[in-house]
Amino acid sequence: MRKLKAAAIAAAFVFTTLSPVPATAVPLTLPIGNWPACDQVRINYCIESVQIQGIGAAAETLTWSATGAASAATYPEGALETTASAKALPGMWSNATWATYGHADYGYDGVFIKFSTANQFTNHLSFEVVPVRVDGGATKQANQKEGISAPESPIEPVPLPIEDETGALPEEIVSGEEFAEPVANSAYQASLNPNDTIIATVRIGEALPGISLGIGRVVDVNSTLAGKLTFTGTPVFTAEATSTRDCNSDQGIAVANSYQIMAFTIVENDDQGFGVDGLSGKMSVTSNAACEFSTPTWDANTGSISWVAAAPHYAADGVTLNRGFYRAVIPAEDALLLWGLANPADAKLALTVSVTNDGTDKQTAIKNISFRKGAIRIEFSNFTFSKNTFVIKKNRGYSKFVSKKSLTCTKLASNIKPGNNVIKVKNAYACPAGYKR
Repeated sequence: MRKLKAAAIAAAFVFTTLSPVPATAVPLTLPIGNWPACDQVRINYCIESVQIQGIGAAAETLTWSATGAASAATYPEGALETTASAKALPGMWSNATWATYGHADYGYDGVFIKFSTANQFTNHLSFEVVPVRVDGGATKQANQKEGISAPESPIEPVPLPIEDETGALPEEIVSGEEFAEPVANSAYQASLNPNDTIIATVRIGEALPGISLGIGRVVDVNSTLAGKLTFTGTPVFTAEATSTRDCNSDQGIAVANSYQIMAFTIVENDDQGFGVDGLSGKMSVTSNAACEFSTPTWDANTGSISWVAAAPHYAADGVTLNRGFYRAVIPAEDALLLWGLANPADAKLALTVSVTNDGTDKQTAIKNISFRKGAIRIEFSNFTFSKNTFVIKKNRGYSKFVSKKSLTCTKLASNIKPGNNVIKVKNAYACPAGYKR
């Protein structure tokens, strides 16, 4: 896979982001380059474990094999054809039953977990699953094979939309619309198997994970264990672009399609201490916008959060429109801290959500807002690309927001340490994460 997506998102980190980073954060330095598999010597900043789980199956443990020691799988009849690219990789995660349980059906022998800082100038973290082919004992990135049909796009290439309270579907869905067949391009990474979920646990040391962005049908980033981060992802159908310029107008055409998993996590205790203090660090955004997918930005003047998601306007046939999905999960405590929304069950009434783009489509109100499992969930699917900006802000017609005030906040019992455990905050809706009134 080309570095376009990672570079585009990493560049977005320089803007004001929503982050749980306090202004006095202690500087943190994380290693540059791909993090290795953990062993007796590498005990931190490394990949502890990787599992793969097919739909309806139990999770299988994968083992690490360095290049030169890896074994190729036996592909079943009808497996998707791929090629070994010139891009050498240090090894792969696989197991002896890789082909037995269908993981070889998409023409690769294992996966490489590409985990690193997003670039050499930041501590924010980048996660990507790369398909691997064994070529003469060497492990290389698996690429699409020119002239071979790529995996078929699903009839609905994104998660099915959620009906609103009237039972109606979003107006952007066109009944009976056909989607383009994907096009193979040997310059691009092969597809991951869309029926496989990858679970990877990484030891991240003192880094404190914050807001996460994912490219996948399902992407979950879990940091419940101190010093560890677990990524769980299922591939999503994406449209590749040669340049971000192809994602900024109604003339952009995709050059290839593939199923991918990527994620980006903002680090809380990075010394780039900008943003909104005190957020929970559990906010997440998921999409299939593989060309450009920005971190959230906060406008204090309007009290709004915005994201950018971009992909080529057209599929590789130059005719069919690319369509996408967007899912934001905002914990209730963050909604209180940002907007003074004390009753998150009122999210549909209290928040307005819209999507605008670069002029290729009209502005559209998003209706699918719900409150489930302690978080506000905003889901929107089948919108057209190219570059879309999503905005969430207060509804001025809602009158039950709490007012800002001065608060005395005490650390939660689980966070209490020797020293001062009480802070005072001014002009705030609520205490920051880890504290209570």
